[in-house]
Amino acid sequence: DCEPDATACYMSGEESFCALAGSAARGEPCTDSLDCSRRHQCVLRQGSTVPVCASLCDPTDSASPLACETLCPGNYLVLERSDGSIIAGRCQVAAAN
Repeated sequence: DCEPDATACYMSGEESFCALAGSAARGEPCTDSLDCSRRHQCVLRQGSTVPVCASLCDPTDSASPLACETLCPGNYLVLERSDGSIIAGRCQVAAAN
């Protein structure tokens, strides 16, 4: 995470950067990841044309309070760089009805 608490870490391709945190929570509509609150990313869910904020999680540390297996057990993607190193995990967002 970024400091101070008003900022958040966002991803752009394989890189991350700090910016003021947005306010949209998990499952809320967004137009860009900067709309989302800390530890979230704007994604398009399956079967929808409206992007929503999805939770980011830690796929490597099962003891972390942000562990993927705690936040979204068995329902997450591992985001990797082209060299295979892990960037983060992202909880899957339920498909649109």
